[in-house]
Amino acid sequence: MVAISAKFNAADVNDFQKALTRFQTEVGKSPEQSVKWGGVKILDSLRASSKRAKKVRRVTTPTDKKTKAFRTKKGKRIFWGWQYGKDGSQKRFPIYAYDKQQAKASKKAEIVAFGLARAIWGWAKADLFKKGSAGIKFSQKRPMNALNTKTIKRDGEYGVTIDNNLRYAQAAFKTKGKQAVNSAFRRAEKGMVKQIEKRLFKKGFG
Repeated sequence: MVAISAKFNAADVNDFQKALTRFQTEVGKSPEQSVKWGGVKILDSLRASSKRAKKVRRVTTPTDKKTKAFRTKKGKRIFWGWQYGKDGSQKRFPIYAYDKQQAKASKKAEIVAFGLARAIWGWAKADLFKKGSAGIKFSQKRPMNALNTKTIKRDGEYGVTIDNNLRYAQAAFKTKGKQAVNSAFRRAEKGMVKQIEKRLFKKGFG
């Protein structure tokens, strides 16, 4: 079994589990081999569904008249920089600059830890299945408690659970296009079925 703490289409998850079973019954692999193989597929799919982080925060111009008219003694204006708070919501903070271009170039607008949303799925793969690392450049050291993984071996069963604890994990997912997160299990399942059919073909004519 592969369990991930996120919401996905139930039919897609069911088809994914069926592919895991086929890998055991038709290809002849163990439950552990099946879960590891399927786990790698879904983690690769989730990583592809995560947005590539920008190095610069979103910077906006105030809309209310009072803030727009404000100037410091040096003549700088207020612009809003945005970051994710502990509750996962976006919160604004002031950046003082002469214009928006300067505000975007400010050190306050820089994102120090960029690339984490995609890197975390690669770390999960490395932790559980010893398959590579983050698989994508991350600007900082791996943060503590951002990811919890667990392997379950009991009564001949083998499974894994993955908890992505990033407060902006959901916001980092793509919601449109071919790599939208709601298609992650479907894409993983299709890739698995192709590999199963290929192996069965070789087995039959090999």
